[in-house]
Amino acid sequence: MTACSQKYVREEAITAQVDRTIAKVTLEAAIADQMVAELEQERTVAASALTSSCLVASEDRSNKACRRKRPNSGEHGGCRFGQRKGQP
Repeated sequence: MTACSQKYVREEAITAQVDRTIAKVTLEAAIADQMVAELEQERTVAASALTSSCLVASEDRSNKACRRKRPNSGEHGGCRFGQRKGQP
């Protein structure tokens, strides 16, 4: 592209120039649909992995809380089920 020497430009001329430029980089619909499907699949896998990581981290924190003893007591603090370590 070169610098415009005209003070004014017709809208149709700019539209045609933009259309020609975009046509050089436009994806075919089939390729675009395939790329979108792959991105959605990656997003689903990533969300699933994140959810699993959060569940593992939450369970790990819960287990650590169950292992800590409360001061001056034989009970284990923080256990969601009110059970002592080693009890079914």
